[in-house]
Amino acid sequence: MRLEPQYPPTSTSNMNVGDDLNFYIFPELLGDLLDNRSDSADVFLGIGSLLTKKRFKKLEDVKQIVIFSSGAWDSNWPTLTDNCNVLGVRGYRTAEKLGLPQSKAIGDGAYLLSSFEYPKAKCKGKIGFIPHQSSERYVDWKNICAEVGLTFITPKQPANDFFIQLQECEYVVTEAMHGAIIADALRIPWVPVSFAPDFCAEKWYDFAEYMDLSISIKKLTFINEKDIPISKSIENLFRKISANLFNLSDKKKNAPLTFFKSGPDKRATLCLELKHCVTTYLSSDEKLRETVKKQQEILEQFIKDKKQ
Repeated sequence: MRLEPQYPPTSTSNMNVGDDLNFYIFPELLGDLLDNRSDSADVFLGIGSLLTKKRFKKLEDVKQIVIFSSGAWDSNWPTLTDNCNVLGVRGYRTAEKLGLPQSKAIGDGAYLLSSFEYPKAKCKGKIGFIPHQSSERYVDWKNICAEVGLTFITPKQPANDFFIQLQECEYVVTEAMHGAIIADALRIPWVPVSFAPDFCAEKWYDFAEYMDLSISIKKLTFINEKDIPISKSIENLFRKISANLFNLSDKKKNAPLTFFKSGPDKRATLCLELKHCVTTYLSSDEKLRETVKKQQEILEQFIKDKKQ
């Protein structure tokens, strides 16, 4: 049985700590049930918004698709087929989209981190900011964070380095959903924000509602300060037009247009907004323990069944 996607990225340009958690957590828990053979009969879908039509099309000849804590999003969810073994999905919204009972919601698998040994930070007191990885193409976040007194934490770094930076913070402001989930698992309060126009709030509500959290996501002013290739801007324009014409995904409908750079006034507005991100969230210790216990029991039963 192989993890899908099959291999972790080999360069930081493609790295995303949320996706990479699959390679941090599941080899440890599933052991020799996993392999990296591309011709493996079974595929394991774990952490991330992995339940898409495109991915299921790619996996249509697989003998069995094992789904554990994965999420659906936007209007892009697949129809489950007979070869799907659904151990559980990320939240109630994913369960509803896939036509599953609400009991199949088990929370995001990243919460299993709370039961792991991970590198600990030696200091505390910072306030972090975690952008979505795609937002880094529009803004020099490190520069903006320095201007407003925040610590920039990129999701495009190895998991252990990310954990250490996160733990140095009293709380984090995050556009990256797994920035919030990892912070929650490590008991660090977090502030949810949206920046890019194609930000997908649905995924956030999916995980948060399962954790008994009613969140309000603060919308930040979108700016572009980088030289985006004209080809990319034209591509986004056509994505928006086609998505609206053919009622495609909301993410494509909201693709940002970056033909021009933003002026200093919009940058100043964004900086002011970041300074006022102070309403934090944290799930209860009881809900965290309950979620992790449930996920561990499901995996233990799965392993037992596979080895019989």
